[in-house]
Amino acid sequence: MYKNQSPHFVDWAITSKCNLSCRHCRGFPEGDLSTERAKKLIAEIAELKPGWVIVEGGEPLLREDLFELLGMMQQRQLEVHLITNGMLLNPKILTTLKQLGVKVMISIDGATPATYEAIRSGASFERVVQSARICAQEGLLEAINFTLLKTNYSEIPGILKLAASIGAQRVTFIGLKPCLDYSEELLTPQQYGE
Repeated sequence: MYKNQSPHFVDWAITSKCNLSCRHCRGFPEGDLSTERAKKLIAEIAELKPGWVIVEGGEPLLREDLFELLGMMQQRQLEVHLITNGMLLNPKILTTLKQLGVKVMISIDGATPATYEAIRSGASFERVVQSARICAQEGLLEAINFTLLKTNYSEIPGILKLAASIGAQRVTFIGLKPCLDYSEELLTPQQYGE
């Protein structure tokens, strides 16, 4: 009845490690796949022939073998989009990502320093904006990711303006998935309609 179809994309949380403590993060089980198991998984993903692969975390740049794994994905001709909080990006990392053909998505959950830094504890608004600008200048920035919360949804117009000033071609709005401990951050249907 249905022909064997490839997935639109594969979303891989490649590590549970993170350098921030974000208000909306539910965390991950401890422990990452070994390098050998991750390599086998890449081969399995390549067999699926997805449109692209999202590599995220935690913070994927904290995984020591990340660039080895990204190189393997490049060899398998997988289109990779890396989601990062932007705090660890530097010229060396950007050069490597560019060589590997990786597109970058940077999470910026507020249009102002106060909102952003309240949501992403340990982050710097100035630093993330600078990282996003450099990624845009280098042709690496795929999108700004913005998780919708009660504490930031009023800043949607501001994030669109900020994204335009950075040079981002796209803003991806991500709904917070409901769960018991995060009900206070969920938007109401009325707030979605505003």
